Amino acid sequence: MTSIDGCRDSFMIRTAYVLAQIFTYIFVLYVVTDMRKGGDLKYVVPYLAFAAASVYLISKKSYTVFRSPLFLSSLLYVLVCYLLLPFSIAPHVSFASLNIEVLPGLFIIILLDTLMRTERSRKSMIRFLIGLLVIVLVGSYYSYIAGYLKEHTFGHLHPNVRISFISFRFHHNIFAWTVNALMPFAVASLWNLHLRRTGSAGRATLAFVVALSVSGILLSLSRGGWAGLAVIAVLWLIYIGSRTGKLLPLAGVSVICAVVLLSTLFFFIPSFRQRIFDTKHEISTLHERTVIWKSYIEGIRESPVVGWGYGKDIIWDGRPRAIDKRSRGEVFSRLWPHSHNIILSVLFHQGAVGLIAFLSFLGVVFRSIVRTLKHARITEYDRSLCYAVLCSLLGVFVIQGLIEVIPFTLLCLLVGVLSSVQSGEIEETR
Repeated sequence: MTSIDGCRDSFMIRTAYVLAQIFTYIFVLYVVTDMRKGGDLKYVVPYLAFAAASVYLISKKSYTVFRSPLFLSSLLYVLVCYLLLPFSIAPHVSFASLNIEVLPGLFIIILLDTLMRTERSRKSMIRFLIGLLVIVLVGSYYSYIAGYLKEHTFGHLHPNVRISFISFRFHHNIFAWTVNALMPFAVASLWNLHLRRTGSAGRATLAFVVALSVSGILLSLSRGGWAGLAVIAVLWLIYIGSRTGKLLPLAGVSVICAVVLLSTLFFFIPSFRQRIFDTKHEISTLHERTVIWKSYIEGIRESPVVGWGYGKDIIWDGRPRAIDKRSRGEVFSRLWPHSHNIILSVLFHQGAVGLIAFLSFLGVVFRSIVRTLKHARITEYDRSLCYAVLCSLLGVFVIQGLIEVIPFTLLCLLVGVLSSVQSGEIEETR
């Protein structure tokens, strides 16, 4: 059998590679949709994928991913998380949370780097991510219309799908950051089809997906989502404008399209209009955020160096507290379940030690993006993928991360795509 790099491989190596592919795609499905079906399968799949990928890499004696700055910086953060376990108020809670939320993030970087080293394999994964974006959008618009037919009023657009074999439900803020994270890859694919002047049907489909994404984020009524979308739109406008030399005409067309879309939603969707004009509620929302931040800052001051332990079930209720399923409902009815800020969340759970490791990881990620974009031999497809990662990171983790806590696995999904682009460069220069 022939492997992805053109060499003849044994049946065991090829089988390990195929199994790693299958489990990785399932893993990515769970990361994006947080699908409720499958029981504990979504917790086991990352480990099965990593085991299969490890067999493949060891058999091929391919260890480049383990020497990359992206992997090493993420490994440092993961190790720091585990080394802080003795300082947790509930080590068993933190250990379980790390095994579910943090260690799989490290795995997904390794998996995507391993399975996306050719442009063909990268295109396959990107098509899959766009497909997941379509699933999330279809589920959201379906729930939105069904809610209107039942309640005769529009609310927040977000998925609430519960059928026999599919069940996933997002809060509207989660929906907004999920779409903002995936939409740049649809824009990158659309841009590359435009450059090749082929695939008119594909271009039309991708343009429709992008339009649904933009409308969906606006209808989600997530202010953080709106801010993230604005940043992503400006970044793509600058990129495409600079590549075509038509920045001003593109800016003019974009402004016209934005005015038409916003005017349509403003006049025909009462909930959107109410969200714009409800100044009192805006002030209340900001006040709620500052109250939450002040509460968690108080908790941080009590343990500034090592925090109180990783895990969403470790909260601040005037004191550090570990909750269980029985007390979760009662606590969440009185308190916000988290700090609503990425930096405060890391500080509260892992202290200054964890924050230094986390920011170091992010610093390496942004440095890698800049170096990749400056690489002279990179293809336009890979350059646009790298830029899509940049848009997602800035729009979601920097902008929305100011008022929300974004999952670590979603961050690592984006980093895995970036790592695969860099590994592809290395393979092509050999």
